[in-house]
Amino acid sequence: MTRLLSQPNVLTEYHCDTLDDLYVAINSKNPVPGTIFDFLHIKKKKNGIDLRSIIQKPTPKPSDDKNPVTVAGGVTNLAITLGQCCTPIPGDDIVGYITRGKGITVHRRSCPNIAHETKRLIDVAWKDDLGVSTYPVDIEIYANDRTGLIADILQTIGSAGVSVSDLKAHLVSATMNDVVTLTLSVSSAKTLEDVSSALLGVKGVYSVNRVIH
Repeated sequence: MTRLLSQPNVLTEYHCDTLDDLYVAINSKNPVPGTIFDFLHIKKKKNGIDLRSIIQKPTPKPSDDKNPVTVAGGVTNLAITLGQCCTPIPGDDIVGYITRGKGITVHRRSCPNIAHETKRLIDVAWKDDLGVSTYPVDIEIYANDRTGLIADILQTIGSAGVSVSDLKAHLVSATMNDVVTLTLSVSSAKTLEDVSSALLGVKGVYSVNRVIH
């Protein structure tokens, strides 16, 4: 189906430069998916398969597909990546952004980087069974400066069964507050919520926030 849709005459007919642009148009129902099949002279059914469902309904992925997200609207054969700006994790409310030539990037719906790109957004959802995968997420901790603060933060995170892949800290001398930025590996938004709550119990810590780049 991707081969058919990417034919030059199809892209020209619907005033699209790339296949990604055509997916954006289909997602906004302009053109209506059925008109494309009419243009391609494809019958509604062939060999018992409803070809229109290829665009109008999600296509099941193979069971060994490691991608954690499914895409609505039947958009298939596109690369799907998790946005590095807002680092979405399972349990987050997410949306897909159809990039220009690089497939679909998944963002949190609250991500400010896609706030003005509504025409390029497409519904996506986390898969039901994600196994034991973990996902990187950046957090920022604000705390009153004291000896042993970093050690207590790391011990609290480790006690929750969460690993840390990066840590940066600096002192704001004007206020004598520490800002600690960490990259955690978590399995879900619930895990992150639990860790954040535990960190707020560390002496001197008064704020824990997710970072959006």
